[in-house]
Amino acid sequence: MKITNLLIAAFCGLTLNIQSQTYNFSVSTGSYSDLTGSISLNNGMTWDDPQFTIPIGFNFQYFNTTMNQIFLDDLGLGGELSSDTSETGIYALLIPYGADIIDRGYDFNVDSSTTGSLSNVSYILEGTSGNRILKIEWKNVGFYSELEDDNISSDFTNFQLWLYEGSNDIEIHFGPNSITQPNLSFDGETGSYVGLFPEYDFDNDSVIGNGIVLSGNPSSPNALSVDSIYANYLNGVILNGTIYKFTKSAVGISELMSDFLKISIYPNPSDDYFNISFDNVEFNISSISILNTNGQKAKEINFDNDVIDISDLSSGTYFVQLNTKSGIALKKLIKK
Repeated sequence: MKITNLLIAAFCGLTLNIQSQTYNFSVSTGSYSDLTGSISLNNGMTWDDPQFTIPIGFNFQYFNTTMNQIFLDDLGLGGELSSDTSETGIYALLIPYGADIIDRGYDFNVDSSTTGSLSNVSYILEGTSGNRILKIEWKNVGFYSELEDDNISSDFTNFQLWLYEGSNDIEIHFGPNSITQPNLSFDGETGSYVGLFPEYDFDNDSVIGNGIVLSGNPSSPNALSVDSIYANYLNGVILNGTIYKFTKSAVGISELMSDFLKISIYPNPSDDYFNISFDNVEFNISSISILNTNGQKAKEINFDNDVIDISDLSSGTYFVQLNTKSGIALKKLIKK
């Protein structure tokens, strides 16, 4: 399945990256090996919702964000990575394993990090310049609710995230696991969560545009284009040796620009309302954001009508951000 995300605009000094990026998803199997010689992030300390900074070692392009480091977010249940540590604003999210994981040595009676970790989180940079791979490993991790239930961690899993230099591909490798109490370990969900999101608005707890989420059978999941986070889960346990791969490629800009030029808004300038028309029904507009000239969101609209009410906005110049199935397009708007 091919998923497209783009930002396309250059109006009145507001310039956004017009190179569209796509990911092709595939699943395969292979032998799983623990990392050797990796650098520990928790250094023998137990953890719950850890916060670590991981140097990538090269410039990695994730959708339209270029990163040379990635962050394990303390709000992300232990397996959620972001392009920023700020608990505000907009940033990219990469979720290789969306379950509430925890160090199997964590002691709820102490309720803080102590020595005696049973679940090492580590990373290593392998390969030669131009062809390096950053590998991050979550080894022998447990599950918060299953451990909290009786202070015994019986369920566990292993997984690794690989980021490729040059190709900017992403792989998630899954290792040995034993999950006998899935209702506890997955907190009532059907399985774990895997998601890639180019832009997440922390302040409004919302996804901008579309992300990619895996759903269905973990051995042959569907890659869905979605505009919300933590709404679709895998149905079951991911088997040892499973490899999920997201292959990066670029879409021809001329073709995409031609398509987006078919979207129009009128009247423009507008008084209290404007209309949207587009020739290509595949755009499938899901939501609309009105931005000011500084790129700040002035209004968010759930798209269910071609007539858009802007009577509450002050006069001035705005940009209408259309979140579509094909990506994100911006159109300049003058409010009288």
